Amino acid sequence: MSAGNDYGYFANPSKSWLLVKPNVLVTTKLLFANTNINMTSNGCRYLGSPIGSHQFVSEYIFNTMSEWVN
Repeated sequence: MSAGNDYGYFANPSKSWLLVKPNVLVTTKLLFANTNINMTSNGCRYLGSPIGSHQFVSEYIFNTMSEWVN
């Protein structure tokens, strides 16, 4: 992450999400064990939009639309 500093990018690991495929989640957790980066294989929001598994995206959209209706 320090390479980004040379270009004016200062990442905040506690606000960052690493979205990986389920089969590499355990390995990824080992590689990034000494960081505060959040990891998931399910899904997360990116600029307010859901990305990830079909189930995650569907649930996110359903919950968002339910809030609009109520």
